[in-house]
Amino acid sequence: MSSVCRGWHYTSNHLSDEDGRIILIWKDPVKVRILLQSRQMVTCELILPNCLPIIYTAIYASNLSDERNDLWVELLNLHTTFGLDSKPWIIGGDFNQILYSSDHSAFNHNKHSTRMFQFRDCLYQLASFLPPVPSDHSPCLIDLAFILPKAGTQPFKFLNYLTKRPSFL
Repeated sequence: MSSVCRGWHYTSNHLSDEDGRIILIWKDPVKVRILLQSRQMVTCELILPNCLPIIYTAIYASNLSDERNDLWVELLNLHTTFGLDSKPWIIGGDFNQILYSSDHSAFNHNKHSTRMFQFRDCLYQLASFLPPVPSDHSPCLIDLAFILPKAGTQPFKFLNYLTKRPSFL
């Protein structure tokens, strides 16, 4: 990582999962402090200049429903332990679970399952979402009110018409 992306920082959940399914990458001036990690999530504090810290939880849920149930419990415990109802908190990633049967990729899927109700109940206890769009994603509005620095130098511009000149090498 240090040779490919000089000046960038990263962390992963390799300590909790030998496959390290979650990798977070950031660049200065952002600072990241890991608060908690498990096989299915990494929670960290993001510190941006001139802003209040933001808690961010990256999710990559298991394909197995029993393991996902463990994730719902972890999220609820995290919410309580760190008092996240009164702090800026962003949860994002792949939950491997639909909220509503209409979210399923199969057009005629109309099965309501306990797993959907458990996931929905967990999210209702934790977070607010914008109205869903016609896909399997729920939009979330994030306004960091932060002007991002320009990355590096201006890109090199090459004008193709120059190649038509006889003196062009």
